[in-house]
Amino acid sequence: MTAADGPPTPAAGDLGDGAMGNGTIAARLTELADLLEIADANPFRVRAYRSAARTFKGLPKPAAELLIAGTPLTSLKGVGKDLAANVATLLQTGTFDSLEQARDAIPPGVRTMLRLPGLGPKKVGAIFRDLGVDTLEGLEAAIADGSLAGLPGFGKKTGETVLKNLALVREGIARSLLARSLPIAESLADAVRAAAGTTACEPVGSVRRRRETVGDVDLSAASTDPPAAVEAFCTHPLVVEIVERTERTARVRLTVDPGRPTDAELVVNAPAAWGAGLILGTGSKMHVAALRDWLSAADLTLGDDGLRRDGALVDSRTEEAVYAAAGVAFIPPELREGGNGVLRVADLERGGGLPELIAQGDLKGDLHMHTTASDGAGTIREMAAAAKERGLSYIAITDHSKRVTMANGLDADRLRAHWRAIDAANVTTRGVRILKGIECDILEDATLDLPDDVLADADWVVAVLHYGLGQPREQIMKRLTTALESPHVDCIGHPSGRLIGKRPGADIDWDAFLDRAASTGTLLEINAAPERLDLSAEYARAAADRGIPIVINTDAHAPSAVGAATWGVYQARRAGLTADAVANTRDWPAMKALLKRD
Repeated sequence: MTAADGPPTPAAGDLGDGAMGNGTIAARLTELADLLEIADANPFRVRAYRSAARTFKGLPKPAAELLIAGTPLTSLKGVGKDLAANVATLLQTGTFDSLEQARDAIPPGVRTMLRLPGLGPKKVGAIFRDLGVDTLEGLEAAIADGSLAGLPGFGKKTGETVLKNLALVREGIARSLLARSLPIAESLADAVRAAAGTTACEPVGSVRRRRETVGDVDLSAASTDPPAAVEAFCTHPLVVEIVERTERTARVRLTVDPGRPTDAELVVNAPAAWGAGLILGTGSKMHVAALRDWLSAADLTLGDDGLRRDGALVDSRTEEAVYAAAGVAFIPPELREGGNGVLRVADLERGGGLPELIAQGDLKGDLHMHTTASDGAGTIREMAAAAKERGLSYIAITDHSKRVTMANGLDADRLRAHWRAIDAANVTTRGVRILKGIECDILEDATLDLPDDVLADADWVVAVLHYGLGQPREQIMKRLTTALESPHVDCIGHPSGRLIGKRPGADIDWDAFLDRAASTGTLLEINAAPERLDLSAEYARAAADRGIPIVINTDAHAPSAVGAATWGVYQARRAGLTADAVANTRDWPAMKALLKRD
């Protein structure tokens, strides 16, 4: 590669075994664009980084693979020489100079304001530059004294929206999405597994229970050489500070996102007590307390040193052995939450069995995905190829309807032309059936965004709330009822519209909504996008209890996002769902038979 082509191509070893994905690259470039806009930088530079972020997010293959193969990043749309060099450095080191300089220039509290709905980088920049406010507390004060409302483009409603969402954002700062924390936990676990004497190591706590969000990252290990396991943990490249360390335990601080440190903890047990340690580490506290009660009835005590009776060690090498000693069926980690409406103590009666939960790989279709016809980054055929690679046999292309103007939503004429393109793609596509679908907005006035004669010609219609999520419950329910009672709506997608840690969902009367979905034969979606996971586990369980078929969809906007089904399956497992409870574990003819239109 010549100098004109861009930065030198890193060797595979330079990128590491866990080279970051395109989504992370896009997030870093978007972050830089936001910080530059806050600082009132050249708008052309800001747009360049935003454009490049879209390019990397939509790549069908990881950018790291392109570099390893010798493909210059400058060959990508909107990626110039300097930007390509920055991305190459990002892949090698996890950051690059321009990003770090922008982070240093903008206080952490100002960066946090970007998480608040209604405050984009332009408004955050005005708050920072014109009012000198650089913390959430200062922002609250500016709302209270009226100075925020006095800024051009602001008003009383902006302040009300900010106050409403501050608590949600503060929780989001303290906890990270599972999709962010699980790869970190696995990377740490891999390092410990490679240490001499280690026989097992697993992420535990919230990560293993697959909660939607995670606080600290916890690991449990079994080793005949605990100091070696601890050393491997403490010397992981992500570790920037050792908070506490003993021969068998360590607590460290990680650097993943500046301004958002993550703590991680390792506990090392003897192999003979591995199962006991895994249960204690996984939790939840309520679940462990219940298990200890069952064990106590058998004169057994559960501790870090294993399961014991009168001080003598009882087989506790595996979790299964510990549960068996209590006379209780093995409980999958996702069902150990307790107290959240998904798992009740009555479900775990002595000797009772649990149904087999849905597993990764059970899905046969994905019924919510986007293409370049609206705001997606892949073509019809590219999305089909990605689905086939994941082992799926059918997909529904559900680009946005016209109300979503910012996503280039489709009107009736464009939609019908798009469907003709899907028909053409089906002729040459092998192994994956492509269904003609639409993500149809449920409008604020409780009508649907497309006429009945158009929706009637679709193979699959998923209706959604995108706008007006803050409307009163009565109007939200009127809108949802319109969709539920439509003979052409097959499914309600991401029903609440929430974004975890960023935006609350609509005010829904859940009992009434679920009852109406059951009576109308309308399916409900678990949207697998990590920031949505909507339905929640609680309401997915309540829907299944009413006999409502659930569909797990990715809402993929790029071929690489088809893999997000993983997070939806975890959510379904937390809801206690079997494969039979999830409609798209069936092949298309059996799935189609569940639809109200048939």
